[in-house]
Amino acid sequence: MSFSQQAYDNINKLLKLLKTRLNSTGKIKSIDSFGNEIYVDCDIFFTDQLTDYLILSLSWFNQTPVFTSFSFEDTVFVEIFSEIIVTGAAIQALAAKSLIEKGREFAVTDDGVTLNPPNVADLMHTQFALLLDYHVLRLREIKKDIVSFFNKS
Repeated sequence: MSFSQQAYDNINKLLKLLKTRLNSTGKIKSIDSFGNEIYVDCDIFFTDQLTDYLILSLSWFNQTPVFTSFSFEDTVFVEIFSEIIVTGAAIQALAAKSLIEKGREFAVTDDGVTLNPPNVADLMHTQFALLLDYHVLRLREIKKDIVSFFNKS
């Protein structure tokens, strides 16, 4: 997809909020080529993934009746509805990561010692399910009055 500079600016604002919501950006201790401890950026999600989740969230917003055609070009829309767009993107991110985490959760036994990793996938899935129900309800309530809201502006 190609976006205007205004859309990129608005997407970047939403990306910052989404990264904060997901606590996606962190640091990890590493060793440089000289043996020194350094901290390097370690993101849980790639920026391209998060951008795609925002695009899908906006599409979800527009597809919820009443149907609309908002875009990232509209700064007023992005500012007013940033929370619902970011929440939709976060829900999609949780769903994607919970599937990956489920594949990592298996017990390992070596010489009689068993390692049971924490059950992160189920926790993420529970959070996803609760957020999804609440998000859909809020989205429908917002969309019921969106025409009258923008006619007042």
